[in-house]
Amino acid sequence: ASALCTTVFGFDNGLGLTPPMGWNTWKTCGDDGCTHDYCDEYEVKSAAAAMKANGMKDAGYNYVNLDDCWAYGRDETGTFTWDSDRFPSGM
Repeated sequence: ASALCTTVFGFDNGLGLTPPMGWNTWKTCGDDGCTHDYCDEYEVKSAAAAMKANGMKDAGYNYVNLDDCWAYGRDETGTFTWDSDRFPSGM
């Protein structure tokens, strides 16, 4: 049997030691049939607090990503807007 050896070079700067890890709003369900994505400020903040409380943050889970459920539309300049009922503190 033969072995294939490869030399890998990298910077010793602490970056890229783990893949990006976190929680994402994708397919958070707003109905029993889970037919569309839905998230709100309470859900997002609750997920972030739970990640911190259960040790996931210390284990490297550093991201809370909002997928496609937050955008409400665009204003006259083309800038995304959000549903202020679901995200009362803004984005």
